[in-house]
Amino acid sequence: ATATPAVIEDMKNKFDIASDHITVTGFYRSNLDISVIPCGESEKQTQLKTIVAAAPKLPTIVYVTQQQTAEQVAKSLIHIGVNVHAYHAGMKSEVREQIQQQFMAGQIDCIVATIAFGMGVDKSDIRRVIHFDLPKSIENYAQEIGRAGRDGQRSECILLGNTSGLTVLENFVFGDTPERSSISYVLGQIKEHQPQWEVVPLRLSRESNIRQLPLKTLLVYLELA
Repeated sequence: ATATPAVIEDMKNKFDIASDHITVTGFYRSNLDISVIPCGESEKQTQLKTIVAAAPKLPTIVYVTQQQTAEQVAKSLIHIGVNVHAYHAGMKSEVREQIQQQFMAGQIDCIVATIAFGMGVDKSDIRRVIHFDLPKSIENYAQEIGRAGRDGQRSECILLGNTSGLTVLENFVFGDTPERSSISYVLGQIKEHQPQWEVVPLRLSRESNIRQLPLKTLLVYLELA
């Protein structure tokens, strides 16, 4: 797994793992060709088509930030004859499972995906990982390019870079950050109903004004504290 020093320390403490049982191998892999192609937002589609069309059968993952972008980019690649499919959390789980299995079996050459794709995917011959949008963090970037070339063969990791995507990333980060008053509300609910408290996530999300995903994260942290 890809883990920062802080994450390693947290896992050691939570699972009572002795330091002697931690193996850190580093994340440098000489078979990955990492590059950044500077291009304006309006040029990214053309640049992506050029890259993929040069070798359309190579097993490829194209990472995007938003679900609608995944659909749009997949359609644009279909128009140039690429065997490609979008993949994101807005799809039914059985559809996502089928797409993943087809990609693993080589029946789909290219996946255009949000970060919903990747966990548990161990396809050894992925030859290209392309970031159409900026990754959410350096840790995410390391994890995502790490899915390329696991068989040791040379593979490409390409980022289509510009600063336009920073606004979208900031909205993701700050848009999910709960207000202090919202956290206080959740803590107040816990105190009021202790020692037992039944959580109804949708209702609590609405009452506290915290989206369900960060709310679940908050509750996990409180449980571990």
